[in-house]
Amino acid sequence: MMISKVYISHSREDEEMALQLSRALWRVGLESYVALYNLSPAISLAERASFGIRNSECLVALLTKKGSSSPEVCQEIGLARGLDLLIIPLLEEGANLPFLIEHLRPQVFREERYADAIGLLIKTLRELSRLEWLKVTCP
Repeated sequence: MMISKVYISHSREDEEMALQLSRALWRVGLESYVALYNLSPAISLAERASFGIRNSECLVALLTKKGSSSPEVCQEIGLARGLDLLIIPLLEEGANLPFLIEHLRPQVFREERYADAIGLLIKTLRELSRLEWLKVTCP
């Protein structure tokens, strides 16, 4: 399974960081969905988020100290869990994981090293796409 579409879950306060991540993913050929708060077309934020999550192979939860308790982020994580989607938490040092993903091992970053964290995330996504254990063969 090749991961080619990623949904970036983030709080309103972290929109610029989410856009930075989205641009980095685009530069390496990965499509990303970001339910932008400042975008106000006829489609609601909830519908944009639902569409983006349902059409992605992976959800990256951008969890900063301010944003990790965002109700929107927690609801997006809940939808992704319900769909059995791969979730990769990108956790700012000092922030807490929402309870639905407490069992996951997050990729921890410091704000001043966010670009490095993005690079590691891209490497992780590429490695996941190449894993042989995702292929099932019968004897």
